[in-house]
Amino acid sequence: EVCMYRYGAMSMKGSSFVHELALRIIMASIQRDANRYQRVVEPVLCVFIDFYFRLFIRVHDKKVELKTSPLRVGMLYQCLGCYSYEVQPLGGKGSKGSVRAARVSVGSACLHCGKPYTMTGPVWIDRLYDPEVVRRLHTSLEDRECTKSLKMKDRVKALLGVVLEELPDVPFYYNMPSMIHALNANSIPLSAMFAALASHGYRVSQAHTNPNACKTNAPLELVWDILRCWVKRHPVRTPQQNSSAEVILSKEPTLVQVDQINFNAKYFPRGRNKETKVARYPQNPSKGWGPGTRATGKRRAEDVSDEVEDEQKRAKTDDDARE
Repeated sequence: EVCMYRYGAMSMKGSSFVHELALRIIMASIQRDANRYQRVVEPVLCVFIDFYFRLFIRVHDKKVELKTSPLRVGMLYQCLGCYSYEVQPLGGKGSKGSVRAARVSVGSACLHCGKPYTMTGPVWIDRLYDPEVVRRLHTSLEDRECTKSLKMKDRVKALLGVVLEELPDVPFYYNMPSMIHALNANSIPLSAMFAALASHGYRVSQAHTNPNACKTNAPLELVWDILRCWVKRHPVRTPQQNSSAEVILSKEPTLVQVDQINFNAKYFPRGRNKETKVARYPQNPSKGWGPGTRATGKRRAEDVSDEVEDEQKRAKTDDDARE
């Protein structure tokens, strides 16, 4: 309910991409507020870092582009049985550049395991950053003289590096640990999944919100076929009856076969320097790192009594020293 009255959207409990979802809900809310005043928004850099969402956007006074706003938002349908998802845009392109209401292309149940979908939204389904701006920011951090006073330079540089590799036109991702958990299978190396998808001509990347993310433009059926082949190589115990694992594993791979996949292959993103090793998901600076307790303006009675007791001890020590 809180998400609805604050941002005008329904959230989803148990989602496998909770931070990405929250970021896109906020962006969709900003766009609605801008459209109300006949403005359009352009994301420059929208990220999740250090337990906070940081959104840098441009606001344009372009009334002509207002009609295309429905193309940039949509509804998200996710299956909480196998963690598959579908995105339904709110608008579609009509004739002569017009925008019309989109036809529904998502059913009420998951096509892969048969479990019902959970709907959330509206969410932003367009890109979240300007590649040229992020590239210039990333390059500027190479200047040691100008950035020597930045304490979080390495952390920011790592974040921008991941954002640059992230696919801008794919709104959400597949969480490999969640999908493997749905199959009750052994963990698949993320690099092996990336290499298998790339070998079929599809683009893949991680996400800055989750190091276990698999963003790809490949069809979900291919992802499940690769996981079916992985289970054939690493058999699992018989799944429970009527479970998502039973339904998915009962189907044979159709888009790829077991002998066509090398699960020992390594994937290396284009543009990344193979010789330079840079941290991409730095660990927190210290134990318990995160936002502290919110200030209330009131001091606890225990803290006050402890300070009084310490002052009395110091006064007694001073009196003993004088004697």
